[in-house]
Amino acid sequence: RSGLFLQRHLAGLSAKVSWMPDILSINELISELSGLDEATQMESVFTIYDLFVSEVEDAEGLDEFYHWGEMMLADFDEIDKYLVDADMLFRHLLDLKEVEEPLAGLDPQQIRFIRQFWEGFREGGVTEEKSRFLQIWKLLPRLYHGLRHNLKSAGSGYQGMRYRQVNDFIAEGSLAPPHGNIIVAGFNALNRCEKNIFSWLKQQG
Repeated sequence: RSGLFLQRHLAGLSAKVSWMPDILSINELISELSGLDEATQMESVFTIYDLFVSEVEDAEGLDEFYHWGEMMLADFDEIDKYLVDADMLFRHLLDLKEVEEPLAGLDPQQIRFIRQFWEGFREGGVTEEKSRFLQIWKLLPRLYHGLRHNLKSAGSGYQGMRYRQVNDFIAEGSLAPPHGNIIVAGFNALNRCEKNIFSWLKQQG
């Protein structure tokens, strides 16, 4: 919608016929730079469920799992957008003593949140719900990597995965500089991937 209003405004400023610049959402730009098509939420959750069924005996039905799958996908998306080491994150959450190790790559606010959550979780006795939660939690690294592998094999990715792909290209030095000028507008509260991508664009002029 904002792109449409910008086009109308630019058209009103022009006194003659001229070419309209391409106006892309950040999602469209990331798809273009990453080379991966957008995987829908439903496609991604179904993929997570197939992986989950292959890992768990007596897995619940898809209708019961779907809400879990949406939460997992949201977490995976955040992990990628903030360039968190997923294996390190999931491992450290199960061992509070290692959370504060420098290699965890976590900032002080993340560490405080993690410690608060797990210290609260450990209060009281072991319940069936807690045991089930831990069983699923320990599967998350395999579900995360399996989802990324399966989607990438199909040439697609969820949003955070495509963001991370572009960041990987930048880190490798393999992302081709864009043609022409790119103007970035209308953003606040940038995630780590966006900061890196916009910094890279600025370096390219």
